[in-house]
Amino acid sequence: MKPIIVDMKDISDSTEVYESKPNRFLIYTIYLILIILVVAVLWMRLFKIDVVVKSNGIFKGSNAVYEISSDVTGSVKETNIQDGQYVKEGDILYVLTIDELSDTILRYQNELEAAQARIKILSAYEKSLDGDKTELETLDDNPYYEEFVNRRKLLYANVDLNESDTEGQVTLYQGNVDSISGTIAKYNEKIEKLNVVKQCITARNNTFDASEGIYYSMISSYLASYNYTALQYDNQINEHQRQIDEYEEQMKKAEAEASIEDKTVTEEETVSDNGISTETISVVASTENTTANIEELKKQRDALITAQDSAKKEKTRALRNLELQQITTIEQQIAGYNDTILSLETNLASAKLQLEAINSADNETKESVAILTEKGNVAAEILNYEDKVKECETYLKSYDIQNDNCVIKANVSGYFYIAQDLKTGSFVQEGTTIGTIYPETESKYYAEIYVENTDIVQIREGQDVKFEIAAYPSSEYGYFKGTVENIAKNISVDQSTGYSYYLVRVKCDNMTLKGKNGEEATLMNGMACQAKIVIDEKNVLTYFGEKIDLLD
Repeated sequence: MKPIIVDMKDISDSTEVYESKPNRFLIYTIYLILIILVVAVLWMRLFKIDVVVKSNGIFKGSNAVYEISSDVTGSVKETNIQDGQYVKEGDILYVLTIDELSDTILRYQNELEAAQARIKILSAYEKSLDGDKTELETLDDNPYYEEFVNRRKLLYANVDLNESDTEGQVTLYQGNVDSISGTIAKYNEKIEKLNVVKQCITARNNTFDASEGIYYSMISSYLASYNYTALQYDNQINEHQRQIDEYEEQMKKAEAEASIEDKTVTEEETVSDNGISTETISVVASTENTTANIEELKKQRDALITAQDSAKKEKTRALRNLELQQITTIEQQIAGYNDTILSLETNLASAKLQLEAINSADNETKESVAILTEKGNVAAEILNYEDKVKECETYLKSYDIQNDNCVIKANVSGYFYIAQDLKTGSFVQEGTTIGTIYPETESKYYAEIYVENTDIVQIREGQDVKFEIAAYPSSEYGYFKGTVENIAKNISVDQSTGYSYYLVRVKCDNMTLKGKNGEEATLMNGMACQAKIVIDEKNVLTYFGEKIDLLD
């Protein structure tokens, strides 16, 4: 190869740079940057993130929560519980020195004693019907002894009367059958009338004549109350509408003034050759004030519109509650009549059986039928009083009254949380709530989420939900998870703040989480949370493209 000889004068910096080789480190750096960019784009294209709607909410336990209250007035003699302590059913929580028993406890105690005494005397009376009067005679200290001795005598007296005066007994029992049948017919007629009253209340139309007394008065009274309530709300709504109209009229005038002022500014700026005049500046300032006034009027008008909407909803709710209250009262009357009819039908069947026995049987058979009928009545009475004993014992179970002391016990196993800090000597008033027991088997939780009106259209049943709780940061514990179970059809309004929302119920999938340090996080009733409802998934590239308006 022949060497190239170049004159020093012909060599320049550009020539040297052009002919020199690039630095290897620079080439590798460029390749590395390109590789990083390609990997980043691929990752952003393949990796997806959740698109969520955020709302606040609260956790609630699905099991019942039991309140512990005092049904006596007295002072604390002994405390055996601490806040948050686990208790078993039947554990003694407090011992109170009784100053005064409540009427409710006294009533249940008296009813329990009476029911137990009746069961005892009824059992002895039943045996006496078979000829064994020994047990009945030993119960002469029972408060109902004389009643059942006379009842037995009357039963056999009626049997003897049957033997001597069959015709008179037929007349007596036939009259009893007719009387019971007539009473049942009257109660059925009352039930039919009350059903018509329900229809009239629903239709808000009184179809009864004034001569039909009580039914006419019931509907008239309801309609008067309904119309008065509706009128009160209508007056409130109309007053809101009047004020809204006034604000809109003021807004129209202000907008007209603003339009004139804008026109004046434009004309003065066109005429002036030496910049903006002092008059123009004054008009501009006036225009700005007018615009501010219009905005303020709009705010006041919108507040009135919101108040008017709330009044309309409250009117609907109040009228509906009034109707439901009246219908519930009527249904309770109907239920009472049906119970009476059921009892009368039992008596009617017994009377017919006795009448049939008198007409068709001999004297010995009549006595057997009478005794069997009486035994059936006794068995039914015993069953009723046994139910009464169970009811009273269930209520009094948590109030063990002994030697002027009341022992308050846990009526269910669970965790006890103190509502009132009681110490030895503390005074407790009857009806005071002492604490609350959260059952041990809180197997399920659900969350109530308050979703805003603007977001509710994006929520669907079955969507996944992630919960973040301030006490358990997601960076440490992760997320509690759940699924949208139910979406309210009607909007709810907080009367104190005016905040409107849709209530969404979310079923929780996991009750516990473990933190990085192994500590367990458990849901508790009443915990506040922030819910992230997953409405969609997008890859990172698309997400950021939309955020910077590169993609629609």
